[in-house]
Amino acid sequence: MGTRPRWVTYGVEPGEQWFGFTAVQPKGLPPEIQLIPLGGHTAGHTGVAVQNGDQWLLHCGDAYYYHREIENPSETHPLLDTVQTRSQVHRDLRLGTQARLRELVRDHGDRVELFSAHDPWELARYAR
Repeated sequence: MGTRPRWVTYGVEPGEQWFGFTAVQPKGLPPEIQLIPLGGHTAGHTGVAVQNGDQWLLHCGDAYYYHREIENPSETHPLLDTVQTRSQVHRDLRLGTQARLRELVRDHGDRVELFSAHDPWELARYAR
């Protein structure tokens, strides 16, 4: 018999802010790791922010599928957009999250780097 994961759930409550987003401090982890709710893709969808010195890296998971979606002006990818829209649970919330991520890049791109789980061009930056 294997071990079972010990899942912990968190509610999204007003409180700590991270560059204008609600931040959730995971229990037992240092403040350099924050959970950032990024609604719209799936119920409870959350990104993970990790601080390294003065810089932050935000793994946005499925909040967007193509790096140009968070550029201004935004641009979609025909294939990735089809997959993304078919898997969303709340279109307006997903698009609102993407708009907020564009603002984050615009206002704090010098301190925060974003990447998505689905964008092969972004992931290639981290391949070594």
